[in-house]
Amino acid sequence: MYSPADTSVTTNLRLLLAALSINLEPEIDRNVDKAFENYFSKGNVEIARVLVKFLQQEFGGDESKVVRVVKSCNQAVISPALIELKMSMGVTNMTKDVAHSWFITITIEHNKEIFVRTRKREQHINNLFQFQWQLVLHYDENVRCKGNCNFFPCAHFLTLLNSQRN
Repeated sequence: MYSPADTSVTTNLRLLLAALSINLEPEIDRNVDKAFENYFSKGNVEIARVLVKFLQQEFGGDESKVVRVVKSCNQAVISPALIELKMSMGVTNMTKDVAHSWFITITIEHNKEIFVRTRKREQHINNLFQFQWQLVLHYDENVRCKGNCNFFPCAHFLTLLNSQRN
């Protein structure tokens, strides 16, 4: 459960949706702030359920460029690539999340191309090493996948923790 008293979540979500709406769908006159307050100011709410309803009713669901970008920020989008990476590393190199290391950056270029970058760090379950991976989704101005979507470990972030112990 989520409480509106946790302003960091609601404020960031409201600001993100307003910015995406202005930049991706400027032709649509929508008051994100007012609509957001109507959905998210009713005491404790289940944010995921209310967000789905809000995006469907206020933005038109998958027809909206804003909704298509926001869906790129879902953990389910990155899971298949991350599972494949973890499986290829084998059982002896199992990893776990590093707390507070998940970052998502949305960039809208001057030519209206959109990049959604997801970064996260992983750590060996026995703290032998750490690495960071990044998924980059590249969209055209209509939020359709353009070119390749790339998932890769960031080698320059690889840290061998075991060597620091010796």
